[in-house]
Order: sequence, then structure tokens, then C-alpha cells
Amino acid sequence: MPDPLDGMLGTIGLELETELLPEHIQVRGWSGTHDASIQTPAVLPRGQKFYIIKTPENIKYTDHIDGNHLTLGNEYVSGVFYRDSDIAQPLREILSRFQRCGERTENTRAGIHVHVGWAYDLRILKRTVQISSWLESLLFHLGGMGYAFRGESNNAAYCRPLTKFGPPVVDSNLGLVQMTNIDALLSADSIENFWNRYGGIRFLNPPRRYTPQRYMGVNMFSIFLHKTLEFRMFNTTLNFNYITAVIKLCQELTSLTMSSERLPDKMNSVYDITDRSENHNVLTDLLSMIEVDEEAEDSLREILERSPVPKLKPVCILSHIRDRGVEFMNRDLMSVGSLYPQIRKFEDPNIVDVHEIENRLHDADGRNLRGVNRLPVGVRGWMAGEAAMVWDGPAPAIQHDPDDEHDPDDEDELDLVENDEEELLNAQLREEEAALRRELERINAAARDDLR
Repeated sequence: MPDPLDGMLGTIGLELETELLPEHIQVRGWSGTHDASIQTPAVLPRGQKFYIIKTPENIKYTDHIDGNHLTLGNEYVSGVFYRDSDIAQPLREILSRFQRCGERTENTRAGIHVHVGWAYDLRILKRTVQISSWLESLLFHLGGMGYAFRGESNNAAYCRPLTKFGPPVVDSNLGLVQMTNIDALLSADSIENFWNRYGGIRFLNPPRRYTPQRYMGVNMFSIFLHKTLEFRMFNTTLNFNYITAVIKLCQELTSLTMSSERLPDKMNSVYDITDRSENHNVLTDLLSMIEVDEEAEDSLREILERSPVPKLKPVCILSHIRDRGVEFMNRDLMSVGSLYPQIRKFEDPNIVDVHEIENRLHDADGRNLRGVNRLPVGVRGWMAGEAAMVWDGPAPAIQHDPDDEHDPDDEDELDLVENDEEELLNAQLREEEAALRRELERINAAARDDLR
């Protein structure tokens, strides 16, 4: 089966992340896929049309509610769009579906990834580095899509900048170093050396999919997976005009990597720019070099006006991919040793590696709550927001996996409380569940009255 993102030069592929659609929901023309970074545990009480999101405050009674315990959060991958005109209808249809299903217009976790068909030689690779550093602040500002850039809440762990503190810290045969840096890339004298300096990639035998080199705002590693250049910094939105505007921009930037147009010799780091007028000025300079229609330009300007200028913490961040060491080629170590200094001050991104998820929940004290209906959690922390929401019609029943049921004989299971405390907790749970049911009945009755 061909890769749905794989296409010719300039073709478009989209990945739209959602936070509230159940994993099993499919949308015609799009491939629904699993992504643990946007998952949220929830419960649908029996006989109700409300999903209740599990939070630290309600976990002790939501785990005991009679109903469907399931996981919300999904990613939808488009087919290949060969012409701009191909995008409009399927994009409008899926955004309408998201809206009907209660997906939020603003979201601190879900994002949009734009893939553009791409090819390269060494000159194009270096030119892409130059464009990425020149436009970095602009692209991350546009990444807000009309509100605060989501990377401020997780240190942009899934879409790191290229400049200064940006590339993630990794364990390597040079010690703890940043995965790459601009000087190392621009001084490469061959394609082999370039990819080696982009996190130790062997370009004839690249690493597998989930690897630190992938999680950059402008992701060149995508060429090995999809033959595309990927832009990963955009927040999710239901605004059709915003999405089509950034798609056009990404197409034009990919074309610019292959052109001979003279580039400004300037770096606009996301860590330096604090005034939105500076990004407007960079956009003006960029528009003199590319072809973007007036409607798209208006949308891009509007995004800059509505989105706060991103403020990322000026400190190196450890890669959230912990099982992938980086090994630079021995033949290049002498050349790059001085270009990859040891990093002694860095921070954890405060997210769990999405591909090493444990099926357990944690209470406020850090104890394991391995009760019934355990669900994977894709981030350290929980989704903030409404405790309950109306869904688009009855949610389909989910079959429980018997393997997920509580086994009292499992020596690994931890008791929540001892004897008397357990009886008291069970009584409290019953009272809270009854109160919850009464509140749901009240809301349903009010909704029926409104329909009359």
C-alpha cells in the first residue's frame, strides 16, 4: 500500500490531530491513526451521551462508573493532494466533522503537520537550513494559528527550533550534546557528512520512524519516511482559511529551498524575537520572493495579529525519545568534535516518551492506581477543560478487553487503601457516583426541555 503522504514535488499531505474524537472514529477520505501524545482517558456512563474526561480530581470515582471506558484522541492523515484545488472539499468536510463532534477551536496539545513533496542535493539541504533559521521566529509565530503556541506548555518537545537552544539534547558517542547545530550542517562537505551531522543519520540506512531527528519544527528527516519536507509547528484549528494559507506558505517555502533566489544572510531565532512587528517585516520580505495570493496573505497577517509571539524557555531540552542513542560516524568525529560541545545544563521536557507508554495512572502522590479499565496516558499530566461534554449522537459501545480487568491475584497490583480506609473510600465513591448521575439526569432533562 503506498504511503498516503508520499507524492511528487510540491504535492501536499496533511496530518490533523484531534483531542476529543475516540480512537475508533473514522472519517471518509482520511486515515485515522493512533498517536499517544494526544490521548486522553475518558468514560461514557451507561445510558448517557456525555464523555467524562478523567482528571486527577475525579479519577477515583470515574474509574468505578458503570459504562464504556475508552481513550479519546486521534490523528487523521490525508491522501496526496496533487493540486491546490483538491484540498478544499476534503478539508472542509473533516473540519465540519470535527466541529460537530465537539473538537475545540483552540487546543494545547493537538497540532497540524504539513508535508510537501521534496527532493534534495547538498546545496538544497544547506539552503533549507538557512531558510529555517531566517524564518524560524515567523514560522513559530504562525504556528499559534490565532492563539498561544502550544509548544510553550511542553517546551516544543515535538517540534524543536533549529537555532540556539533548539535541537534536543541526546546521548551520543560525543557525550550529551545537542542533536545538531547550524554551523555543523553548513560546514558539511558531502551529503553523507550532512546527514551524519543531523543527529548521526546514515543516509543509506536511516533510523526508524520514532527517533529524535524527527521532532524538529522544520523536519528534514521526513524525506526518508515520505519523500517530503514536513512543517510540524502549527497548532490545530478549525479555521479553513488559516489552514489553507499555511499550506500555501509551506509549498512556497519548499519551492524556495530548490530555487536560486538570493536569501537574506540573517538568523531570526524564536528565542530572540519579542515584537510581532519584526515577524510582519520578515513576512513582507518573504512575500517579495514567493507567490502567495492576497487572501492567503491576509490570513497569514491575521494569524500574526491574533497569536502571541511565542516565548520558549532559553534552555536546552532533553529529547523525549530516551531509547535512541545518537552515534556520529568515527570518520567525522575529528571534524565535528569541536562543533558539538558537551551540554551540562538542560531540562526534561516533562512529557512521557509516547512510544514507551505504561498502562497505568498516577494519583497526586505518585502512587500507581492500577484499577479496572486501565488506559494509556500519553503525557505527564492531564488535559485541562470541561469535565463533561455533549457528543454528536450516541457514542458506539466499546468492548472491554478482559486482559484489562483487575486481577486480585496479580502480585504487581497495589492496594489503594487498607481495610477500614477502603470501606470508607468505597462509600465515598458511591456517594460521588450517585451525585454525578443526578447531575447528568438534570442536564439531560434540561436538554429535553430545550428541544420542546
